[in-house]
Amino acid sequence: MTHYGMLGVTPAATQEEIETAFRKLAHAANTPDDPEHAAAVRNAKYIAEAYRVLRDPERREEYARLLAGHQREAGTGAISEEEFHSWLQPGMTIEQGIAAKLAAEQALQDRVERDRQLAQAQRLDNLRTVRSVVILAVVAVLMLWVALVFVYPHLELGPKEATHVEVQAAVYSKLSVLPSSEARLVPMKGSNLQIFLSKSAFESVPYPDRDAFVRGIGRAWCDAVDTWFVPSVDFRDIRTGGSLASYNCVFSGLGRNQ
Repeated sequence: MTHYGMLGVTPAATQEEIETAFRKLAHAANTPDDPEHAAAVRNAKYIAEAYRVLRDPERREEYARLLAGHQREAGTGAISEEEFHSWLQPGMTIEQGIAAKLAAEQALQDRVERDRQLAQAQRLDNLRTVRSVVILAVVAVLMLWVALVFVYPHLELGPKEATHVEVQAAVYSKLSVLPSSEARLVPMKGSNLQIFLSKSAFESVPYPDRDAFVRGIGRAWCDAVDTWFVPSVDFRDIRTGGSLASYNCVFSGLGRNQ
């Protein structure tokens, strides 16, 4: 006999009809004068199991699938005699015992669901923490990169950090072709070089010879220094500091002051 047959309802019965049928059988089990008393007592644990399954939509749906495959019958005793009687406390009716069992099961389900939600919230918090750490790490790396590429190369070397003495001498030698020998080399961190010289002397070299002049000095410097920081050679007016021309060591680019 199926759970539906045990309660005396059809598979299409509503929850209200299932509830009414169970209460009728529970009343019969607790009323000796009821004509159905003996059958209700004899089948009490099967009635209880049928009600436990059919009152819950998820259990009822699962039972329907199993029933379609002929895998489960109410009379197989899904709950043991001992388990059934453990629901009944002293003075409890069968209906009260089943209600207490169902309430305990619901409380357990609620606790499991609450623990699941807490675990999910904890995972989300952990993901947010990891994301924040990653973002901070990326920002730190970007800031370091900006400092190394855009700030550090433009810091002037200290008195004790003078370097590339030989190539500086070669640059001074190339600058000596200018009408005025007034020129000052300022090596910067990151292998940059700033050359301060008279604007009139620089412009005394006509085009295209001036491009070749800038390229020759830039190439002489760039061939002797480390190009990791993408250095350049900048020609500046010794009086105003304004840019006259530049040469990029990595891209071999020639820039002119407009």
